[in-house]
Amino acid sequence: MSRRLLLLTLFLPSLACEAILGLHDRTLRDGGEDVMADATSCDGAQCACSPHAFCDNFDTYSAIQDIQQRWSVPGFQNSILQLGGTVTLDNSPAIQPPTLPNALLTTVNLPNPLQGAGFVMTQVDASTGSVAGVHVSFRLHIVALDPADGAPPLLDSGATMFGGILALVDFTTKNGVGIALSEQGGYVGYALDLLQAGSRLAQGKQFYFDNPKTLNQLNQYVPIDLYAARRSAITLPVQCTQGPVLTDVDGDLPDSALPPDPVVVVVSSAFSQPACEILGGDLAFPTWLTTPVVILGSVVKGQGLFSVEYDNFTLDFL
Repeated sequence: MSRRLLLLTLFLPSLACEAILGLHDRTLRDGGEDVMADATSCDGAQCACSPHAFCDNFDTYSAIQDIQQRWSVPGFQNSILQLGGTVTLDNSPAIQPPTLPNALLTTVNLPNPLQGAGFVMTQVDASTGSVAGVHVSFRLHIVALDPADGAPPLLDSGATMFGGILALVDFTTKNGVGIALSEQGGYVGYALDLLQAGSRLAQGKQFYFDNPKTLNQLNQYVPIDLYAARRSAITLPVQCTQGPVLTDVDGDLPDSALPPDPVVVVVSSAFSQPACEILGGDLAFPTWLTTPVVILGSVVKGQGLFSVEYDNFTLDFL
């Protein structure tokens, strides 16, 4: 099994709720008008000085449970999931977050080759019946991406640990897109049957070709962006390649019925060229982007320690 299909295992925890992942600022166009978003142009008042559909720099909370004042999903009693993982507020990191005092720290430590998760989630409503897409931006610090000594590889991928960091999910179909990291690089892709016990398919296109932990040499949080939008709304100079073909069985809609302007997922960062994949099945239609569920944290498959911090998270509709 290739690395591209191995991401399937990342989204298969036996959880009551599942997660995926993603992320940096670029220009997109809706109806001929360019739209720019800069989530890092402000200081500690970042969420106040620039309007966003959703914004959180995690600085107003005194305890992790306070995060549920803003992060919530209808039908879920708790927007914080900790199954073999932890979610905490970190106000004393070795590397200062872009806005003080807090960053969101999510950690999974697996002594055995199992699966664990620690993440927060919320649903954002565009308050309109039609959008061109969604842009998510945040700052990321990789605290640890350390497979255990002698840990077996996951299937035949050569990687011994995968960790998901951010996802956009269709609450109705439970399909979505996001970002995953391994000791071999970063991947953007999509999976089916999320937010329930088990997913059937995942696709990963590599956008970073080194151990993401090497980014710690920059000694700062790095900006990452994910776009899920109609292809015509993307003005980035990036080639979009088709993801795997979905059928009635695996995607609820044959690819032969896909729209002429399908939704694509694009990841862009300060440390890599943008990567783009054309979505299939129901994900190819933009209707799900009006009320996406956002999942931010750590969802890990393998054996070892995976720990990441987030700051200056924003979501905007295009």
